[in-house]
Amino acid sequence: MTKIKIGISQINNSFSGAHYLPYAAGVLQTYFQKYAKKNKYQFLIPLFKRIKVSDAVIQFKDADVVGFSLYSWNEQLSLAIAKALKEKNKKIKIIFGGPQVPDNSKEFLETNKFIDFVVNGEGEKVFLNLIESFDKKDFSNVEGISFLNNSGDFVMNPKPKRIGYLDDIPSPYLSGVFDDLINKY
Repeated sequence: MTKIKIGISQINNSFSGAHYLPYAAGVLQTYFQKYAKKNKYQFLIPLFKRIKVSDAVIQFKDADVVGFSLYSWNEQLSLAIAKALKEKNKKIKIIFGGPQVPDNSKEFLETNKFIDFVVNGEGEKVFLNLIESFDKKDFSNVEGISFLNNSGDFVMNPKPKRIGYLDDIPSPYLSGVFDDLINKY
């Protein structure tokens, strides 16, 4: 079985050459790996530090889906990478989430048509449900997303109930999600 390859970008700031591990990316991956209905997904090493757009495109060239965790310090670079990825591969699914994504994302999506979906609010459940819905191509029941439909109309699904217990989210530190990243860098 060919696995769906998922990339996550959470570009952090660095200080004196030190880089922070991409915690949000790690949490998305560990939650996904614990609750996915099928074992048909492969996560690529996340993008966590500033690199050239062309290098980021090379890093995610084999991805079927790339999720971007958007913050004020990485917004412009993330948008540039996502746009370049979509230009290189029209079939790649681009998902944006994080605190910098506007809650009402109509204008954001209309301005950045290379983005397929926006996650509004907590991303763990939403990211998983969205990617698992790709086979059906029906996103009407995926809570917490916004997108432009085939007619170009803005759709904003209601947000899901928030995760009530932090223990429902496995630790990316204890699960080994960061092991390859640490070994590489």
